[in-house]
Amino acid sequence: MDTLRLQYPVHTGDKRLLLPAGAILSMETLDDLISSSKATSYRTHPLFKYGSVKKDLLHQMERPPYDFIFSGREKIESVMGMLEKVRLVTPVLDSLGYFKKDDYHTYCHVLMVFALSTLIARDLLPDSLGWMYEASTGPTHDIGKICVPMHVLKKVTPLTRTERRMMDHHSVAGYVLLSYFQKDPRNLAAIIARDHHERRDGSGVPRGIRLTDLAVEIIVICDVYDALISPRPYRPDPYDNRTAIEEITKLAEMNKIGWEVVKSLVAHNRREKPEHREVEVSREKRGTPPSPNFYGIVREDDNASGLAHEKRRHRRVALTGTATLKPKGKRDVQPVQTMIADISLSGMGVYADNPIEEGVSFSIDIYFVSLEGSMATVSVSGNTCFVRQIKDIYFVGIHFKEELDPIKHPSLYNYLLCI
Repeated sequence: MDTLRLQYPVHTGDKRLLLPAGAILSMETLDDLISSSKATSYRTHPLFKYGSVKKDLLHQMERPPYDFIFSGREKIESVMGMLEKVRLVTPVLDSLGYFKKDDYHTYCHVLMVFALSTLIARDLLPDSLGWMYEASTGPTHDIGKICVPMHVLKKVTPLTRTERRMMDHHSVAGYVLLSYFQKDPRNLAAIIARDHHERRDGSGVPRGIRLTDLAVEIIVICDVYDALISPRPYRPDPYDNRTAIEEITKLAEMNKIGWEVVKSLVAHNRREKPEHREVEVSREKRGTPPSPNFYGIVREDDNASGLAHEKRRHRRVALTGTATLKPKGKRDVQPVQTMIADISLSGMGVYADNPIEEGVSFSIDIYFVSLEGSMATVSVSGNTCFVRQIKDIYFVGIHFKEELDPIKHPSLYNYLLCI
């Protein structure tokens, strides 16, 4: 395996750190992680017994163009019969629950990539049932998105370069998670999670390899297809089916994907349902992509210039909440309860009933109302940099030791980004 360095941490759904940012992602690293005391045995459960997965999948199959692709009793019974046998470990099932609650686009996406890849695998792989048992790839290929801040996943405007890197992190994060859960970094599900954004010409991410594995390529094309024909945060209107297939045809013409899977997809979209080897794919392009569509558009970070960065660092916004200041190294001193006045990425202002000495280091617990309307807590460190008396109260300025970070402090960072 080519060596990768993690740009961001990898954590489980319950926020348990597996590997920190900066870790070298080698086979040795993963073997050590799996063999360490961190590696827990997980029970497996039937996918279709989890929540409303089966009902939700059947509902998605009824929307165009899937209603046509999966038309015919034999086809549905065959696919559903294969999926009925799939068992997943508890953390993978819990990731589905997480996405259903907080990112319904991703939830529907992983279900339909799962179903469509099963259908195409039946055409192209000699032992598609065995492949399903080994890989269970459909509902797991995007599991790494639990390590991507929700505000990035659901952003409706172009991503910044930093946010794009956060988004790209999901493929290696998924590889680590599935290697850990399955206790095998060589299992196909983990490999597909890592490689489902690679391309045949080496233009993909995260490794830029030349993709040659047909099992991975089935997921690649199903992933692109469902993303095109479904509403997405960055593109509220889906592609019509013809234009979506034309876009996928373009990828094959540029040698980014292979023709075999494309032909199978096209065959299932034709009324006569021909055998995929007999399909002639039209090269005519008549479709028009929907607008607006921010996919692939990346804007410079706000810190592209020093001035813009400074403005962003010090932009202060009002925050409803309290902050508990605990002096460092002074166990005999009681924590100070304060009311928050405003906050920025680099510091905050609070109101206190009593004066606080300047230059004191504090551990700070911030309690505030998040964008979702629930109470949230963030812990930071900082120093008092000035104190001003205003009638009977004191306004205290605090400089954070480290700026707020989208990975370490997602709820508060998201609040500042969106207000």
